[in-house]
Amino acid sequence: MGDDLLASENLILFIKFLVFLTYSSAVLLDFFSQQKQFQDLFITQKIATAYVIRNKLALISRGFSFAIAPALGYLALNISYQELFELFFICSLFAFIFILVSYLIFLRKYKVFKNKTSERSKVIFAERFMGYLAFGIAINAPFVLNILAAAYSSMGLWLVQMAPIITALSTAYIVFFYDTRLALLIDSGDFDYQDAIKFLDERLIGRLIAFILVGVLYFYIV
Repeated sequence: MGDDLLASENLILFIKFLVFLTYSSAVLLDFFSQQKQFQDLFITQKIATAYVIRNKLALISRGFSFAIAPALGYLALNISYQELFELFFICSLFAFIFILVSYLIFLRKYKVFKNKTSERSKVIFAERFMGYLAFGIAINAPFVLNILAAAYSSMGLWLVQMAPIITALSTAYIVFFYDTRLALLIDSGDFDYQDAIKFLDERLIGRLIAFILVGVLYFYIV
């Protein structure tokens, strides 16, 4: 009996580590895919190649994010929602730190382009705010829904099925609005360092808002 309990605890610990690893990798690769695209644009000026590389990295990122769901489902059935929320907080914290470090490296490495400014594109705040929400929601939906499923087990089955819908809505905004704005700006030939920072800021701030909300709820609930 004791050996079975120890084996179960070790399995849960391993799955927690697996969730942490896949979540952090998904967030970092998603952010880096955009960053890599801008790097290629600045260095090689190959627009199509930059998009292909970005899409490859984004595809790997989505693969990691899809792998999180079954692991979270197992945890939702075997640990309390408070413990699952604690894992969510830890994952959000380290994932944000990882992309912040990547962002700061980008600022330092490509500040040489800072003075090459052109006429700034104007984007209304409401559109940028929708971007913040989209990037904050995109990968967090499975985590949130599995926590709710663990807390309200009687509704767990249909709650977790909402994850693809919510993820699809946030992805739709990114594809139809964020990527469209970026593509139009690049095609205009008026894209520079300052624009790259603004688009990266949109991703970074979205993740920051999500982390702050997770942190507030974590200290309130747990």
